[in-house]
Amino acid sequence: MPRPSLNYDVVATAAANLVAAGVTATLKNVRDELGGGSMSSIQPHLKKWSEAQPRASAAAFEVPGRLRDALASEFARIAADARVDVEARLQQTEADNADLAAAGQRAEEELEEVRTELARMTTERDTLAGKNSEQGAEIARLNGEVGRAREETDQARQKLARAEIRLEALGDLQTQNEALRNAIAEANAKTAQAEKGQAVAEAKWQSELEAKNSLMARVLEAEEQVKAASEQHRELHTRYEALHERHISAVIAEGEARTELSAVRTELGGLKGAASTTNEQAATGQGEAKVAGTKGGDRTPTARRK
Repeated sequence: MPRPSLNYDVVATAAANLVAAGVTATLKNVRDELGGGSMSSIQPHLKKWSEAQPRASAAAFEVPGRLRDALASEFARIAADARVDVEARLQQTEADNADLAAAGQRAEEELEEVRTELARMTTERDTLAGKNSEQGAEIARLNGEVGRAREETDQARQKLARAEIRLEALGDLQTQNEALRNAIAEANAKTAQAEKGQAVAEAKWQSELEAKNSLMARVLEAEEQVKAASEQHRELHTRYEALHERHISAVIAEGEARTELSAVRTELGGLKGAASTTNEQAATGQGEAKVAGTKGGDRTPTARRK
């Protein structure tokens, strides 16, 4: 079913339907409601419709003074908290954007180098194309010379044939026949030289054509390098996002590890204090036992002597 033509009534109906459904009549929502259409065509009709809608009266929203003050204070607190959070996120976003800009700059420099190389190759290709055109003209000129030489050869052969016929009847035409033979030999030499020049020109033209084809292959390769550099730029952006997420996870893990390490150190401190107290008590008991043993040893020999 074809879409209706865009006019004020169609746009106004779509906007009214969105409002009735509890949806804001934005330019995108109206376009989706219409099922397509140009936003530049929808916008003036939507603007006219919006200006025609009645505005809510400020008197309908009168709030008591103390409630208004309390709401204002609460809104100010919420706004302050939100502003702190937004500023922190903004600083992080600016840092992320700086990193992305640096990566993008590097990728742009690489793309510019590839583009410069591509432009140079294109210039070489155009130069070779001009040379090929000149070679074609030279070959055409040589072909003309070969044609003229062949015509001269044919004319000389015809003269020779006529002279030979006359020679059969007139013996005194031998000198003229010899001259014609020399003319034919000279014409043949010119023809051979022209054909040799034509062969050289054709070989040179073939070489230029191969160079042109090689340059075209290099141009295609350079275009592939441009595409690869663009893909690398997108991959860098994706890798940066992944590294950013890993960095956040690492920071969280580091905080948890520091907390756990502090608890373990506290526990080890308590265990070391208890172990020190136990060692001091054991050392004191061993000293008393040695003193008692010494006194007992002194008395025992005396008793035996008695």
